[in-house]
Amino acid sequence: MKTGNSMVYLCALLSLAVAAGNVVAVQNRVDFSEQSALVFSAPLSKKEQANAGSGWKRAVYLSPTGEQFDLLPMETFTSKGGVVFQDSYPPQVSPTGKYAVLDILRSGSVDPGQNGEPHAESKQYCPVLETHTGCIVSAQSGELCGGSWDKKSDAWIVPGYDGDSTKDMLSYQFQSVNALWREYLAASTKPFRYSIKSALTSNLGPTNLMACEPPAAENWEAYEAISRQLKKEGDLTDATYIDGKLGLAGKGDTESPSSTISVDKARLYDRPDMTAQTRMYLVKGDRVKILDKSVLNWVRIKYVEQNGSIIDKWMQATSLK
Repeated sequence: MKTGNSMVYLCALLSLAVAAGNVVAVQNRVDFSEQSALVFSAPLSKKEQANAGSGWKRAVYLSPTGEQFDLLPMETFTSKGGVVFQDSYPPQVSPTGKYAVLDILRSGSVDPGQNGEPHAESKQYCPVLETHTGCIVSAQSGELCGGSWDKKSDAWIVPGYDGDSTKDMLSYQFQSVNALWREYLAASTKPFRYSIKSALTSNLGPTNLMACEPPAAENWEAYEAISRQLKKEGDLTDATYIDGKLGLAGKGDTESPSSTISVDKARLYDRPDMTAQTRMYLVKGDRVKILDKSVLNWVRIKYVEQNGSIIDKWMQATSLK
């Protein structure tokens, strides 16, 4: 999603139906061969169909283990645009059943248009769904969308394509959670406003991020930091989803580790940057809660003053025991 003077409200048309031998459609449900499925609900009204065509506003992925989550939840259909899941065309399922290539038309109102009035724009995409996990590994467009699967192997064939079409389709296209958080921190020092939700939307939202990159020791702190930032921005729904996947739902601040200031004067910073120093500092022996350690040589801390006021700042890691 682009930011700036123009705001693009996306409307995606995701077409799903029956692919012979690979999936079976039962009313508003598509079952894949590995006991995973997509279930559609919330059909468009007649008024909405006039602009977006027939289809559903919601698609829930069901995993083989019984877990479920929405596909593309950050683009839920509203009067301003969003995602519409249609049933006009089938997904192309690979011979092994591991992947399904979907048809998406993203369209919406761009304001202002060339004549100063909002105008509609659209572009076709062909996201690749990993049927066993629900991870959308890529969302390509253009010439790549004109391909098809090889009859015997999971090779994506595009006649006349100048490149490795299979690699381009099946290689993970989006950022890792650690890279996403580092980029957000770097962008937060810039003059323009950049929200963590914008970063997540560019990566198809937290559900897709966590489906493609499940929580593990190497990304745990980045997920926790993203959840905290979402709460700061008022997005409790996505923060709660991340906390639930981390096993932190319902847990309070007592879960945060504590530490003690080990230097005579520990300067506090608005962000993990030496140029962001504030006039505030803590002194040796003060106890703090550790909120974030995802930035090398820095920690984000919370300190509760005697009057109950909370200080939430960054400091150099060397200031702590």
